[in-house]
Amino acid sequence: MATVKLPAVRADDAFGEQVRSHYTVEENSNKPVDLVKLEEEREKRKGKYSQIAHDYYELATLNLEFGWNRKFHFGPYLDKEQSIREALAAHDHYQFLTMGVKPGMRGLDAGCGIGEPARDYVKWADVHITGVTITQFQVDRATQYAEEEGLSDKVDFVRADFCQMPFPDNTFDFVYAQEATVHAPELRDVYTEICRVLKPGGVFGVGEWCMTDKFDPKNEHHIDIRRRIERGNGIANMKTTAKALEEFKFAGYEIYHVEDHALKGLKERPWWSPLDANTKLFPTGKDWWTVYFLKPWVWRLARAFTWTAGKVGYQSKVDTDTLLEALNTQGQAVWGLRDGGKYEIFTPCYQMYGRKPENWVHPQPEKAKEAAIRVAAAAAAKTTTNGEAAVV
Repeated sequence: MATVKLPAVRADDAFGEQVRSHYTVEENSNKPVDLVKLEEEREKRKGKYSQIAHDYYELATLNLEFGWNRKFHFGPYLDKEQSIREALAAHDHYQFLTMGVKPGMRGLDAGCGIGEPARDYVKWADVHITGVTITQFQVDRATQYAEEEGLSDKVDFVRADFCQMPFPDNTFDFVYAQEATVHAPELRDVYTEICRVLKPGGVFGVGEWCMTDKFDPKNEHHIDIRRRIERGNGIANMKTTAKALEEFKFAGYEIYHVEDHALKGLKERPWWSPLDANTKLFPTGKDWWTVYFLKPWVWRLARAFTWTAGKVGYQSKVDTDTLLEALNTQGQAVWGLRDGGKYEIFTPCYQMYGRKPENWVHPQPEKAKEAAIRVAAAAAAKTTTNGEAAVV
């Protein structure tokens, strides 16, 4: 297996700045919330969404891969014996079946991470998947794993912004996004861009991170939980379920199914139970260790070891800073997500499915013009040999 090179933390790291400005080592935040300042900050983040998402995944990819799973998402647990990997695969398979994917189709994974769901899709059916991710680091990891599994002819991975893709109109038979489009500054932008690249009659299935209808925008505790989820996961501006559905409709889909799939799981073993570090619910194999290492004291110990390793010269300052930033980020993310689940004000699995109408008209004329220019430029420049799409 190829050596993994850690991405470096840059001095102008937008995501690192927002984490450093908020993060504390305590798992719960009791800071008073300045609502005006918070909303101003969220608006500013929308303008930096691409950089924030890029920096987040540069920092967090290896932690997610080795500390959680190669599938960077959640899912409901349908029985007491189901492993984390089995639950996530079942969640993907449910989406696959609900979209009605058939052999011979060409699909797009919008926000593909390191490509594990895409590799599963092509194993379930004779389809081809193109994955889009914001970082070249993830493109390289996804490509490496596809080669190791002998799937290079079935999947390919491209570095691009899923709000501004280089693909021509009407390219894909189906598109799916599993807990990724939350990184868009406005959901209508990414949903519309996805509809543009779908063929007429094609299906889009999305699992969206949202605040539920139990979220109270005037409740400071609720607001703080949302803040931790956003800042800990490199999110610019997370929406409510009602707003997400409104944006999905705006994009022009013929909606045929909507549900919060997180509610399908066992009440005694909810989707967030691994984040609560209760090893009794995950007593065997890799899952026990995954859950055990989510305990707060383990997190603090890992930070101490990482800091010490850098101090004595065992690893470079750049690697130390990168690892500490990733640990800090993941700590904030874990406890924010856990609390959002406990209070039922957040769901990672709000699923919406829709078809592109035969007579679809782009609802954002200016963005349609921008897309035409972008696609023409990408076609002229073509795609570079390392899988990185030309971004204009």
